[in-house]
Amino acid sequence: MAKLYLGSIDLNKINKEDIVTKDKDGNAFANGAKYLNISQWLNEEADKYGNQISIKAGKKDSSYYIGNAKEYVKDQGGAQQSGNAGPSQEADDDLPDFLK
Repeated sequence: MAKLYLGSIDLNKINKEDIVTKDKDGNAFANGAKYLNISQWLNEEADKYGNQISIKAGKKDSSYYIGNAKEYVKDQGGAQQSGNAGPSQEADDDLPDFLK
């Protein structure tokens, strides 16, 4: 059975140098895409906030923590609980300039 995990990433923690804008040959992506390589892992036990997934960015020898996630669970009344560990959805204007 599939599980849904919801979480958040602190965009202010992303190092500009880690945003990939070129392919392996050094050519800019044709569609102008920007990528951030991440690693994530499922912890055996949730932290004190209920987060079960940790997310890091950066290279293997210099990675840094940028966010987390927890399993989405419906409450008994049928209403949906947000597993989002961070603030509610923000406007694009709040993005750091290098992510726009």
